[in-house]
Amino acid sequence: MKRLLSISVLVLAFALSGLSTYWLCLELTENRWAAFVGGVIFAFAPNRLVHGLGHFAQIVTYWFPLYALFAIRLTRSLTWKDAIWTGIFLALSSLVNIIHVGANFVITIFLEFFTPFQLNIC
Repeated sequence: MKRLLSISVLVLAFALSGLSTYWLCLELTENRWAAFVGGVIFAFAPNRLVHGLGHFAQIVTYWFPLYALFAIRLTRSLTWKDAIWTGIFLALSSLVNIIHVGANFVITIFLEFFTPFQLNIC
């Protein structure tokens, strides 16, 4: 029973990672096929499959695309709703593993440079 539960959680982590990346790619490309391919590639990338053998915290990465998705939406709309969701997903992705704080920092720095171009300030 324990083994079945752990396998189910593992499959759920891969599926959620693919789904959240699908939503991010759909927001960026507005093309369902491109979003599907992006979600599948992210969910089943070889390094993620290898981490599934023993480093569970390294495959729980479905918060990153959601953080990036809502951060991009925040740069486009500047609404409180998107700001709150961005903060929630930033906190959740940072709580999974301490190493994810560095990945969140990289995403945040990228968005800091990306935002002026989104708002047509530059």
